[in-house]
Amino acid sequence: LERGETDRAAAAFEKYGGPPDPARAQFGLALVALARNDDAGAARRFALAAPHPSCAKQAKAQLARLARARGDVTAAKQYEAESAALDPD
Repeated sequence: LERGETDRAAAAFEKYGGPPDPARAQFGLALVALARNDDAGAARRFALAAPHPSCAKQAKAQLARLARARGDVTAAKQYEAESAALDPD
């Protein structure tokens, strides 16, 4: 993903997206969606990743950023507060 190979990154996240850690794969697929300028897809996948303790803080911070970008200040503040209350991922 860092090299801009979004198709390859998506395939890897999908391949390894099953147990034991599908939430982290959803987080990775959300990053792919961001790289592809698919904010709605990214938001859906970050929401799937957000309950998992290994990526909750980052997922909620990304959800806050996306909410602000679409003008939903109330949701952004809620996600920011939730992210701030969490320990680092």
